[in-house]
Amino acid sequence: ESDTYGSPRRVGRAMAALDVAQISLSQAIRAARGAVGPGQILEAELLVAGNENTNGKRYIVDIRNQQGEFEVIVNSRDGRVMRIVRD
Repeated sequence: ESDTYGSPRRVGRAMAALDVAQISLSQAIRAARGAVGPGQILEAELLVAGNENTNGKRYIVDIRNQQGEFEVIVNSRDGRVMRIVRD
C-alpha cells in the first residue's frame, strides 16, 4: 500500500499483516462476491493496524451491485465471511 512507504514502522506492520494472511486477496474477493452476489469491487484491502490482535486477520471488500453497496469482512486465515454491512 502506498501510504506504508517512508516509515519503517508502517512497512513492518504491513509485512506482519501479510505474514498472518493465509488466503490471497483474490480468494477474499471471491468469498465476498459469494456472500453478496456479483458486482463491482470498489475497494479491497488487508487490514493493516497497529493492534496485534487484528493486524492482518481480515480483508475488507467493498462491493456495489444491484442491491446496493456492501462492506464484506473476510477472515484472512480461512476465507470465512465474518460480517456484511450494507452501506
